[in-house]
Amino acid sequence: MIAHGTLPAEGGQVTLEQGLRWLLRKAPAQRDAHWHSPDATKHLGAVMPEYDVRMVREIVVDAPAAHVFDTFVKLKISDMPMAKFLGAVRTLGRSTKTPDEDPLLVEEVFRFGWVPLFEEPDHQLITGLVAQVWRRDFGVAEVADRDAFVRFKEPGYAKIVVSYRFEPDGAGTRVISETRVSTTDPRSAGRFRWYWRLIRVGAGLTVRSGLRATKRKAEC
Repeated sequence: MIAHGTLPAEGGQVTLEQGLRWLLRKAPAQRDAHWHSPDATKHLGAVMPEYDVRMVREIVVDAPAAHVFDTFVKLKISDMPMAKFLGAVRTLGRSTKTPDEDPLLVEEVFRFGWVPLFEEPDHQLITGLVAQVWRRDFGVAEVADRDAFVRFKEPGYAKIVVSYRFEPDGAGTRVISETRVSTTDPRSAGRFRWYWRLIRVGAGLTVRSGLRATKRKAEC
């Protein structure tokens, strides 16, 4: 089990298998049912303290945090029809077939180029991406791990972090998604501002699609 840290990488590069093991490992036997961080965003701030864009969405699920976390990391693309549709629109319908026609969401995330930045079992996970998202091909940069992500300064890119926190809320769980974006130079900042105006609504709908799918499946 990986506790309170980053995913170890062989040869400096996180593989898809490592990424999946990171999220789909067995949860710890002992759980704190009343866990609540006094500074819930401190780990997110450690990888991106300053940002150009911030988006927060949340939902309350009538189930324990450990079960909700497990449900979330096992979501499939087919569980999120809105996200699948918006993704097809964004890529202009270009084929994005994978060996598994109905892959896990986390599998697609790591295959695309996201890297794990932090995890606390059953409570929080953070992933990051460095890309030129305004380009048709997304211009994803190869980033090996958390340290490489934090150090990345090459002009022409946006750095994106997405955090999911699973906080006890009465008898249920409040799932909080927070997205932050920073850019590496003024020109990229201008490009991203233009891009964000176009996709902001769709980005929010995509996150909500995942949150609602988690609630639906966890409460079954």
